[in-house]
Parts: sequence; structure tokens; C-alpha cells
Amino acid sequence: MHKRDKRKCFTPVLSMGIFLMITISLTACTFWAVCIFSSANASFCPYEQKTIMISQSYVGMALPRVWEKEILKREEEAARKRAYLYIICNMREYLADPHGDKENPAVYDFMDQPVYLGLYDFNGDGVLDLLAGDTITTAVFTFADGQVEKLVDVKNPKEAYIYFGVPMPKEAEESIRLVYEASGWVLKFPSGEEAALDSGFDYDFIR
Repeated sequence: MHKRDKRKCFTPVLSMGIFLMITISLTACTFWAVCIFSSANASFCPYEQKTIMISQSYVGMALPRVWEKEILKREEEAARKRAYLYIICNMREYLADPHGDKENPAVYDFMDQPVYLGLYDFNGDGVLDLLAGDTITTAVFTFADGQVEKLVDVKNPKEAYIYFGVPMPKEAEESIRLVYEASGWVLKFPSGEEAALDSGFDYDFIR
């Protein structure tokens, strides 16, 4: 009878002990998991948040005003050069023809034609204007608001400079041959130099 009482007492104690051990083990695991993940979050989460904040701070940030002006200036200059290049290659369409001589092949050979070309700020607005002429007429073109505008039609380059009251450079008196070859339009200068009228054309040839 005494032994049975001991067994009855021992069984609940054993069960209680096992329960406590399991509870302690689970608590310890939870504690260590919390510590590990807390330290991980402390080390990685702030870094990720910082990275996001840094990247977001540059989104939509305006360029410095001086950079913006320089970019716009270069874009406008490139557009102006393309427009002037188109006029030179299609000079016949942009120059006046008061007597219809350009329709007479015996008088006007637009495939091989002496022309006058130059760049000068005629109207004093800080933009280089294009002087373009052939054996019949000459004109001055400017570039503003993204498009070309003809300033004046004259008979020869000298009259263009007289019209605007600016001194005439020697180069403007020299004719250049505008020749169409298999590769496209080419300028042939009195010095013997040649320049293809393509995207790589150097405007210093007529400046």
C-alpha cells in the first residue's frame, strides 16, 4: 500500500517535471530566436531604409540651373547646325529666283554651282546667322525658336553686309563650289580643301 502511494505521487511529479522542461526549452528557443532576429533587423533594416531614403532623395532632383542652361544651349546649337546644313544642301529652294534662271540648265547647274557661304551674327542677337548665295541671289538666314527664318534677300554677299552695316570678311568674297557626288553634297574650296555636307561637317570651314 505504501509503494502504490509512492507511485501515485511520483507519476504526477514526473509529468509536472517533463511539462516544466518542455516549457523552459520552448521559452529558451523563443528567447534566442528573438535575440537573433532582433540583432539581424537592427543591422540590416536600418541599412536598407537608408539606401531607400538616399535613392529617393535623388528622384526628381532638378539639375543645377547652369547645367540646364548649358544643355539647352548645346541642343539649340545642334539643331541650328542641322537646319543650316539642310539649307546649304537645298539652297536652290531657299534662294530667290526673280527671273526664273534656275529653271534653265544652260544658265544654272544646281549639281555643280559656285556658292557663297559664311557665318556671322548679322543682327547682333548672339546667334550666328548663315550667309548663303549662288550666282543669282544671296540671302541671310537666322535660327530662332527652333526654326530657320530668312532675314533678307540680296543680289550678292557684299550687299548683305552693307544692308546690316557690318564689315565684310574676305572669305565672303570667295566663291565655293557646291558639287553633288555619289557620296552626297560636297563643298570644294578655292584652297583645294573639300568638306562633305554630312552630320560631321565642320562649320569652321565657313565661319
